[in-house]
Amino acid sequence: MDNCDIEGIRANFPQKAKLPKKCTELAQWLDLNIDTTQDYFPEIQADDLEGWADIDISPYFGTFMHLGDGSVVAYWFYDGVDIKNPPIVVITSDGDIGVAANSIEEFLARIIEDCFPDDIWVDYLGDLLSYADGTWIEDLRKWVEEKWSLNSGKREELTSANPELGHPDIQEWIKPFIDQPTYF
Repeated sequence: MDNCDIEGIRANFPQKAKLPKKCTELAQWLDLNIDTTQDYFPEIQADDLEGWADIDISPYFGTFMHLGDGSVVAYWFYDGVDIKNPPIVVITSDGDIGVAANSIEEFLARIIEDCFPDDIWVDYLGDLLSYADGTWIEDLRKWVEEKWSLNSGKREELTSANPELGHPDIQEWIKPFIDQPTYF
């Protein structure tokens, strides 16, 4: 895979947080297992989020994936979050933002099980879910089961929870950073 920049992600990660090991492991697996010459796959790289809000919000987000439409997937480092296991958010190219998963493990479980809590995520994650007609997801499933012990029972447990519970309401949290917040 020629669109994986783990060093760029690490360099642009919020200073208060360390790039989670599982993100690095995932990026390395994707780098070895995804052939971007056959189809588009989202880029595994950082984004400074410049221009998304009226002030710099990059200290709160560790972006690690660019989606085909300009949206990004990121860790959310709000004040008080467990910085070793922050939630995963999607910041859309349309200016929307929402929690997609409580953790990187849940994010992958939701990809594998095709189980996002809101249909909007399927719209934004379409390139990711449909890459190579979705056949790569079976390889991902095998890898997370072996590497992270993320078996079907654990995936079911993770995907049964509402990812927004236990976190601040991201729509309310983001309001001070933008003039005209948008909502799903």
